[in-house]
Amino acid sequence: MKQRIEWLDVMKGIAIILVILGHILNNMNLFLHPVNQWLHLFHMPFFFILSGFLATKTSSKGLVENIKNKFISLIIPFITGGFFFSLTMSSLNNYIFDLHHCGYWFLFSLFTCWIIFLPLSTITHPFHNIIKIAILLIPFFVGNLLMAHLPESISNSLSFPLSFAYYRFFILGYIIGIIYENQKLRKRIKIFFPSGSIFATTFIIFFFSTLSILTNPYSINIIPITIWQTILCVSLFSILYYSESFIPKKFFRILCTIGQNSLALYVFHFYFVYQFPITHSTNISPGFQTLIGLILTIITIIATMGLISPIKKNTILAFLFLGQKLNRNSQ
Repeated sequence: MKQRIEWLDVMKGIAIILVILGHILNNMNLFLHPVNQWLHLFHMPFFFILSGFLATKTSSKGLVENIKNKFISLIIPFITGGFFFSLTMSSLNNYIFDLHHCGYWFLFSLFTCWIIFLPLSTITHPFHNIIKIAILLIPFFVGNLLMAHLPESISNSLSFPLSFAYYRFFILGYIIGIIYENQKLRKRIKIFFPSGSIFATTFIIFFFSTLSILTNPYSINIIPITIWQTILCVSLFSILYYSESFIPKKFFRILCTIGQNSLALYVFHFYFVYQFPITHSTNISPGFQTLIGLILTIITIIATMGLISPIKKNTILAFLFLGQKLNRNSQ
């Protein structure tokens, strides 16, 4: 049984909370709210970084086995979860053909990233890391050329604009994973950059970047969005990595549990977010809008966790909706 990395689960917990909060604010018709614009800059790139971070471990397995595992864990929930949700919203056509697939695009796009990454990783395994990373980044540029020659309907149905846009963050996570796995490099970093100084520096970067965006959303246009996204994601990763000792144990366990159920929360939170539109939120102050969004996020997480519990206990439902492998001994 493989051992989980608890601090990574905490990061996943933070990431899914931010995703749900963003969807709550969308449902409140607060697309231009400063907090919502800030969230949508980095919450999904951060998820792709966390997935790429684990690629250093996953890529050590066989190619066919990896693809099979990713199909089960991502595409099965995409098909089952997305199909049933789209039926409740009477939007099956959007689920099949729309770029966002009724919100389930992340599962499809992440699978696409893995399908691109895994064969290239296998081929480039003997190469030096710098050459390997350079080759792994090629699909990002090829993807943009490919989309320029594909009909928009096909490109959107396959979520190519999102998949190739976030693939670079998947590779960024992979690079962070390589650094983490390299014990000698980590020791050198600790010698020249003590953990306390890294935490303080990245906290300041994240804080002032966030403050700049929240107080003046037009500051997003000052530098390329990719740079904003990278700054926010990498600094947040560093803050959370070095803050385990600062987080109260009870809160750490809660975030860890949420992170362990991040896929299930992603699949099922849509039922609680979009079924009940909130139409009068634009009449109150931005501060109260944020407070209401946070309260609704907590309620949504609690309700979704309650729904998840019985599903996880049923082998068939856990396979169909959560991509958990069928236990042959229980059949």
